Amino acid sequence: MSEQKTEFAELFGHISDPAIVIDESGARIHACNDAFATLAVQSCASMTGMDVSSLLQFEEVDENVAEEHERATVLVNGEHPLRVRVERIDCHWQEQPAVLCLFKQPEIKNHVGEDREATVTSDEMSALFDYLREATEQLEVVNRVVAAVNSSRTIEEVFSLASEQMRALIPFDRASIALCEEDGETLRVFALSGDYAGSLAVGATAAMRGTVTEQALEKREMVVIPELSAEKRFNVYDDLKRENFHSAVCCPLFSNRRAIGSLNLTSRTPDAYGRKHLLALERLAPPLAIAIEKVLLLEQAEKRSQELEATAGREKLAGRIGRKLSGSLDPSLVLQETVDALGAALKADRCHVTLLDGEEDYALVGYEYLARREVSSLRGHRIPLRSSTYAQQVIAADAPTANNDIHEIEQDELIKLYIRLDVCAVLAAPVIVHGMHKGLLELHMNCDPREWTQDDAKLLGAVAA
Repeated sequence: MSEQKTEFAELFGHISDPAIVIDESGARIHACNDAFATLAVQSCASMTGMDVSSLLQFEEVDENVAEEHERATVLVNGEHPLRVRVERIDCHWQEQPAVLCLFKQPEIKNHVGEDREATVTSDEMSALFDYLREATEQLEVVNRVVAAVNSSRTIEEVFSLASEQMRALIPFDRASIALCEEDGETLRVFALSGDYAGSLAVGATAAMRGTVTEQALEKREMVVIPELSAEKRFNVYDDLKRENFHSAVCCPLFSNRRAIGSLNLTSRTPDAYGRKHLLALERLAPPLAIAIEKVLLLEQAEKRSQELEATAGREKLAGRIGRKLSGSLDPSLVLQETVDALGAALKADRCHVTLLDGEEDYALVGYEYLARREVSSLRGHRIPLRSSTYAQQVIAADAPTANNDIHEIEQDELIKLYIRLDVCAVLAAPVIVHGMHKGLLELHMNCDPREWTQDDAKLLGAVAA
């Protein structure tokens, strides 16, 4: 018996006629097939667990009239009534007694005295065909979005293709994806599309609290704002008003694991989003959420791969320098090879070692790497290490110090010298010999600021120590 129940559950979705499974009392819907979802113009997921009375009404059976089937009225799209014939079959669903309901179009009788209420009127059929056409168009767009998801690796590709397809069903002047950051308190603009992007930019962040995305995710439902200027429930950003946007819809996005964020559409037309647009978004949201999850996983994998490669490269270079240090009796040769290897590996314009000499205020730049001939040399010059606030801070630090733009730090004698030499960014670490700070190992970038990375700092620190 249990095998038969399992087979029924598996085969239910393949029934060609519109069908639902309801509980034995007839109060709640256990399941529906795709044919019924198309008929009702609603998703199977949204109807599962729904009260039967909110979707269809069974007509009372007249005992004096012989009828082969019951009749019922289905609310197409939740509002348009359509009369159908119903055939009930007792069954089991998830080990519980249930009823399978098969829906068919009423037969049209041609004999005189026919009850016209038993037929589908032309208006009903016209409305049904309109909604079926819309549902078919939406399904085609969803299929194209799914194809775009499967063929794309970056969110730019995915969202560009998806938003292009969405335009066929849903009007918008700007579309964006707001992504929940790991802290759960911040939203980040993950993707952007539309003719009027305005001041919004990919990477922009905002607090989650008070946003329409927060409510959409909490209630797991779309939020429609017919007129932004009249909205009082959420934070409405000034740029929306300033750029003449009037209406918006926020669609929550969920993956199998967590809440991802939201798809946000805004329009310069008041009250631009109706029921058919929400139905289209309901179908588009799942594949779009899958696309975002896929891209995030790919980005994480690529980032991890890059980190592993950087770590391997750093360890390889540090090991090579260490072997030279231990295998050479000429420290000057080793130090020169060190700055050459380090400067080239980190693509710096200059790399040099400056060692303190006793209590002297000025220290000699003894070993230097230059990336190009036009880079000015400091080799053989003495620079003020002991009197420089910057140098003393680096020497006293336990880790490398990164300055992406030295114009933003205190201009002491040493920094002024670097600025005259067109140095813009500096990454420096204290040189430690037998546990004592003996000088500086520095990397310079000329003319333009540079964002020094953690890997840059780790490699420099490993060599300097």
